[in-house]
Amino acid sequence: MYIGHFAAGLAIQSRFRVVPLWILLIGIAFLDILFSIFIVFGIERISTKGFDFIDWSHSLVMSLVWSIGLALLFYKKGSKYMLAIGMAIFSHFVLDFISHAPDLALYPYSSIHMGLGLILSKWGWWIELGISFTLCAFYFQQFLPIRNLSIYAVSIALLLLSLHITRKILGL
Repeated sequence: MYIGHFAAGLAIQSRFRVVPLWILLIGIAFLDILFSIFIVFGIERISTKGFDFIDWSHSLVMSLVWSIGLALLFYKKGSKYMLAIGMAIFSHFVLDFISHAPDLALYPYSSIHMGLGLILSKWGWWIELGISFTLCAFYFQQFLPIRNLSIYAVSIALLLLSLHITRKILGL
């Protein structure tokens, strides 16, 4: 649900305009960045059957730890800045929970795994489109009344929705 993740960044930025969009988009991708680093160092693994475990980067507890920990790094920027960073990072877990099959651990090495797996259903593409569209619409709705909508942000939102539709057309 990469498109949905970035759409969440737009929605968060619409409420916390003090935080640059590019910082929120890095926050949105932070758990996947960690996951990639952890794979390289053998902390998390991928097998031919999929993920062996997603614990240190994507578990509920660690997602909260990463969200709070990184938000605290922005203490001097103020509470709104910190809240936006924390929300951006934790929104990744929330959207993964909606889309993933039960492969998100409660905490590292937990036998309890979570996930609704909605993206795996025959309606998965439509669910992701609906989530992405709703988040982009929220973003636009927040900016249109004040006429402060940048061409940069509009381009990103339209690109995200276009990529999602193109993925469907190409069968990816």
